[in-house]
Amino acid sequence: METHPNQSNKPHQHLWGCRPQTNFHPAHIDHYGAKYQLDQDMITAIADNVREGKAAGWIAELHDEGAPELEDVDEFVRSLRARFEDPANPEKAEAEIKGLRQHGRPPKELVWEFRRVARRLQGWPKRLFVYYFKEALDLELRKLCTIRSVPDRIQDWYRMAIAMDLEINHHHRATQEKAPKCQLGRHPAVNPSAEPKRATSPTIECYQCGQLGHRASECLAPTPIPQARTLVISKPKRTLHKPPEKGKFT
Repeated sequence: METHPNQSNKPHQHLWGCRPQTNFHPAHIDHYGAKYQLDQDMITAIADNVREGKAAGWIAELHDEGAPELEDVDEFVRSLRARFEDPANPEKAEAEIKGLRQHGRPPKELVWEFRRVARRLQGWPKRLFVYYFKEALDLELRKLCTIRSVPDRIQDWYRMAIAMDLEINHHHRATQEKAPKCQLGRHPAVNPSAEPKRATSPTIECYQCGQLGHRASECLAPTPIPQARTLVISKPKRTLHKPPEKGKFT
């Protein structure tokens, strides 16, 4: 008969060897994993052997947050070993959490990744978690969260970032739906290769060349050279002296 994980005689105690802290080998999980139908049962078996110390507090925190690691034994073991078996882990986790950025991802993905790294920094002040989480958010989402509220708890920041992102997406969709759409057939199609029509000028006659359609100031015809006029000097008329008529004396 299969032994329940919560009973006293548990074969899963061998998962942790003689030191029920973090000193175990993955082969133990492979060997005894067949006794548990679900990953949650395997995780419960592991957690049941960790009743005190930092690992116990870490597992309790996972339960309080409803962390996804509690549903996947492989992810749970990876997180557990990364948290407690790497002596350089705090420095690596600190550098990793400072470099996290949303980069257009859904906030849920950023929250999941941020929480995963934050669990390895239990000694950090809570205000630092809030600060670096705000820095990781995209600018638009960060501004909206800061305007709406400035909570002190990192858990409140997680929830607010997800809620504000939904509000931003709703606003963008509403704006796109209200944008005016061009109705087909209302305006004639424009041919970009067609030459623009020139404005027709009123009928104007150039007094320089005599053509229609432009003024003399716009005329391209050469200006005619005025012909030189010859000054004609009239000679005085000569008066012929007539001889006096006969029989008349002056």
